[in-house]
Amino acid sequence: MEELMIELNNITKFYRKRNKVIKVINKVDLKFKDDEILCLVGESGSGKTTLGKIIAGLIEPTEGEIKYNGKLLKQMGSKEAKEIRRAIQMIHQDPFASLNPVRSVYQTLSTPLLYYNIVKGEKETKKKVLELLEVVDLTPAEDFIYKYPHQLSGGQRQRVAIARALTVNPKFIVADEPVSMVDASIKASIINTLKRIRKEFKVGFLFITHDLALARLFGGDGKLGVMYTGRIVEYGFTDDIIGNPKHPYTITLLSAVPEPDPAVTRAKKRVKLRSDDIPRLDSLPDGCHFHPRCPLFIEGKCDKLLPELRAIHSRHYVACFVEDAERKILEMTREND
Repeated sequence: MEELMIELNNITKFYRKRNKVIKVINKVDLKFKDDEILCLVGESGSGKTTLGKIIAGLIEPTEGEIKYNGKLLKQMGSKEAKEIRRAIQMIHQDPFASLNPVRSVYQTLSTPLLYYNIVKGEKETKKKVLELLEVVDLTPAEDFIYKYPHQLSGGQRQRVAIARALTVNPKFIVADEPVSMVDASIKASIINTLKRIRKEFKVGFLFITHDLALARLFGGDGKLGVMYTGRIVEYGFTDDIIGNPKHPYTITLLSAVPEPDPAVTRAKKRVKLRSDDIPRLDSLPDGCHFHPRCPLFIEGKCDKLLPELRAIHSRHYVACFVEDAERKILEMTREND
């Protein structure tokens, strides 16, 4: 198969509820090259999971085009489409719901191996399953291979889900909040496992999270997209955005990230929003969707016009009318003290 490249052009996804249109994803453009990583952050309901499922082929967009390896998905034959589905795998958020409770670990991992003829015979299949369990740090593998999900902890279940995604040798993985349902004590361990897998298997990632600290930990050397009500409002390299955020929403998220030193966290100034209420997707405000909450709201502009992503430079894009937002918010915070 050719080098994988995923391209989303003007992707929109909406649902109809009675007489209302609910836009979950609104005109998103993204590109992924071979073994590239993008961390997608935002509050619950921002559209992150829906976008991930569209990329993984689990949901079809209402509007827009998806290209794989430069070819439109809708123009592919069934064989090509099947290969794309194999090349892009997904790790779901909830390890308690994503694994079949009546199937053992061996059954869960062996099914895709046999379906795609990656292995032949029981001996070869068992050997491959044991190897996959070792890759995801479930050792000794013999202790886990015939267990059922109810016999595993949350972290162990999620490692099985990661192993399942690796069974078909994917080129790209959509990881939908893969550590949000596990204990805090093992989050870092699973993140380290994913980082090692990324390097060893040279696999690309869409890492979905609501936690900017996790995004920085996993994808500090990759790109970062900030989503709000179905739109990407800031996009670029992770170190650029975290070091020099341009959108008031990104600045707000960063102000809530705890620091390693508790004293620094306590002294950190939280951005005060005009409102804590997130707009409903079936009744989004006119203009910039963040303007009812934005501390830098410009009357007559932000409530009338919807800002498009614009390039600050080749590495950084923002959808905001306000210039130098970080400095202005810092000044406002000082004045309110």
